[in-house]
Amino acid sequence: YRVSDLRKFTEYARIIGYKDNKRYKPGKLISFNIPWGWMVEYLLYEKAVLPHGADRKLRDAEYILDDERPLSPLIKEAMEQALYWEIIEFKNGPAAKSVR
Repeated sequence: YRVSDLRKFTEYARIIGYKDNKRYKPGKLISFNIPWGWMVEYLLYEKAVLPHGADRKLRDAEYILDDERPLSPLIKEAMEQALYWEIIEFKNGPAAKSVR
């Protein structure tokens, strides 16, 4: 993820264990590990930022990930090619449940 996205979605940053270093520029990319089972109360809406020349169907796709949907082959392929993931929206608690 980009530092600017993690600064915007601070609760999500806390879940993945990101600790903000104020020296980081907004465009710096941070690697992450998503804890197992964390999505039960959350909705994460993100977009893969892929390299130039990536398959068009992957570049234009947006993904809503939750704990009730298995990863499709399209998402797995995008994950393998992604330069980073742009966070579009993050909801927690009852707000996330109302979206489903």
